[in-house]
This record gives sequence, structure tokens and C-alpha cells, in this order.
Amino acid sequence: MKCPICKGKIIKQIGLEEMKTLVGYSSEPGHNHDDNCRKRLYLCENNHKFVLSKINTCYCGWKGKKKCFCHKGDKIDNWLDVPYEKTNDF
Repeated sequence: MKCPICKGKIIKQIGLEEMKTLVGYSSEPGHNHDDNCRKRLYLCENNHKFVLSKINTCYCGWKGKKKCFCHKGDKIDNWLDVPYEKTNDF
């Protein structure tokens, strides 16, 4: 994946993951069908900051929505494997 702003290399995740509660979801015991957004802030080599959100899934095959109104773009299938930097940006 490349930076959605300039197509540059993504170099790190900045700050902690944020969870955005949009709707109160519930699931059967042992399942996780929570489709609230979990977002992470990333930085590219050209100093662009942008947010990505991951599609939520459950072991039973349930899959959450690919789009959400709380952020731009489609959700991704897996978090990016990049270094993490602790900050207060997010």
C-alpha cells in the first residue's frame, strides 16, 4: 500500500489506535460482530498524515462493512506492518 495523498512509501504508524463508536453492536457469545471503526494514523516519507481503518472480522466468517462515514476511503483487510511511534497526535 502507498500513501493515498502522494503514492509515497508509508514509513510508520503514529500514536495509538482509536476506536470510534458509531452504533451499539452485539454478537452471540464467543463471536465478535462489532463493526465500529478502529482507526490508525500513518505517516508517509513525504510527511503526509492519513488515517486507515481495518475491516472487522469474526472467526465464523462474518465481515464488517468496507466503507464508513467517519473517515475517507475504503477500510483495509489488515493493518500495515510498519514501525510504531508513540505520540499524542491521535
